[in-house]
Amino acid sequence: MNTIKRHRRSLLLLAVYFLGSLLYQWTNQPIGVVRTLWTPLDERIPFWSAFILVYHSWYPFILVGLWQVFVRDEGRFHRLMRHLIIAQLIAIVIFVVFQTEVIRPEITSQDIFSRLVEWTYRIDRPYNGFPSIHVLTSLITAWHYGRVFRDRPVQVLSYRLYSGLIILSTLFVKQHMVWDILGALAVAGLSYAFGRSQGKEVSWDETKQSKPMP
Repeated sequence: MNTIKRHRRSLLLLAVYFLGSLLYQWTNQPIGVVRTLWTPLDERIPFWSAFILVYHSWYPFILVGLWQVFVRDEGRFHRLMRHLIIAQLIAIVIFVVFQTEVIRPEITSQDIFSRLVEWTYRIDRPYNGFPSIHVLTSLITAWHYGRVFRDRPVQVLSYRLYSGLIILSTLFVKQHMVWDILGALAVAGLSYAFGRSQGKEVSWDETKQSKPMP
């Protein structure tokens, strides 16, 4: 019970974020006018089914990042979660007022990777593409991760490089288009600016809640 009380703010922020994720499922269906943001560049990007493994590794990637930030600096974890929540809310508003549909290829191969892509297409409808939630959360988590572990540059570089690989995977498995990536970059920046306007940014060295990783 004492542990819950001590970390109740962190638990509340997590609960708000995961409840917000339910809205993603609700909006992942046609709502009014549905647009496509396809560009000629999207046609030139190859389809590589094997990248579906990287695409789905996004889930443990984010969870590991959140956990490590929480353990190292709970104050930074709060800022990370606020950043994610603000970005999520902006994205959901966009999904409702400017809904898009991702153009997906027809899967003809029957190898294990192609079958996994087919399964992904079945469980994740092609709406809510702009901005990409995969990209948005990867960018935000990697940025805050770097702030917490700036004394471990190799670790930060590895985490951020893998974040970039996940972003590329969204294009290679045709779960997103180029404009979805650019939209995520814009929303990540906008939500960060909004968060900064609501309170002072505190670095890892400055926070009193910092503690070394075991």
